[in-house]
Amino acid sequence: MKHGIRIPATAVRVMVGALAASTLLVAAFSAPDLVRYLKIRSM
Repeated sequence: MKHGIRIPATAVRVMVGALAASTLLVAAFSAPDLVRYLKIRSM
């Protein structure tokens, strides 16, 4: 990166949004498996 630290605010916002969206997606997909795993463990 030759631009240094001057990154457009829109790019940062898009990156943060994508990160948050992917985190939410992963959480939504892994939550049922986690619950199932905990239920099996508690039995």
